[in-house]
Amino acid sequence: MKIQVCQMVKGLLATLALLCAAIEAPAQTFSDRITIENQCSFAVWVKALDNAGSPPLRPEDNLVRLDQGQSHVYGIPDGGWGGQFRPKFDCDENGNNCRSGQSLPPCPTDPPPYNICEPPAETKVEFFFPFPDTPIQKPFFDISLVDGYTLHTKITPSAPSSGNCTTFDCNLSFDVCPSDEKFGLGDLRVVRDGETVMCLSPCKRWNYPSPYGLNKPEIEGDGRELCCAGGISPAECNAGIVTQTEYVKRVRANCPSAYSFAFDDDAGTHACPFDTNFTVTFCP
Repeated sequence: MKIQVCQMVKGLLATLALLCAAIEAPAQTFSDRITIENQCSFAVWVKALDNAGSPPLRPEDNLVRLDQGQSHVYGIPDGGWGGQFRPKFDCDENGNNCRSGQSLPPCPTDPPPYNICEPPAETKVEFFFPFPDTPIQKPFFDISLVDGYTLHTKITPSAPSSGNCTTFDCNLSFDVCPSDEKFGLGDLRVVRDGETVMCLSPCKRWNYPSPYGLNKPEIEGDGRELCCAGGISPAECNAGIVTQTEYVKRVRANCPSAYSFAFDDDAGTHACPFDTNFTVTFCP
């Protein structure tokens, strides 16, 4: 009996300790740092993704619908945050089953072969706001087209233009998406109902399952250099065939500061003063 009582007391004490810790823990605070606005002629749903180890954004910032002319202000955790925003369009009333941007579950319910999640070819807008122990106390931003692209996107810092803290206008249209890419990749356009809805990168065309890609392993054949996989070094990647693709050439011509492939680090990341806020515009 005494043993049972002792065990009960220990359990209660452990529960009380957890409750006290939760009560004493400071509440997460947020500051308005990013505004995303939609100037497209159609509704855009914006999916926010937190980096691993980063505190989450507010629940209301997870998936936001923006009609033409609308904007949304994102509260960023004051202790730092890293993550990305992905645009989706032609979606249902819940922001799912999208013709473009449904790269995460729930996967589309379309008839085969389009009943799989789409390639993650959305134009990805990425931010990093420093944590207290981050050596460089500056926020960073970039646009990643490593997997492909969808919408013309512009990022405008509130800070005066200085160094690489400048307005970044990534003006890519589907008209420049290669339809006969080198190295046997063929058409990089994803066409649904007669309309192009995304442009795949060479790597994503190589490794993604049918009907979107060729479903080939990254570490075999040209995949190693197209995807910079299999232990390839940054120097090997930059000297390899991926830089010879029309996709990379056209991205660099129309959106020179974006990441067009893995290890494309020459001008990809932009750093700004600590208190800089940002405006992201789709279809500026």
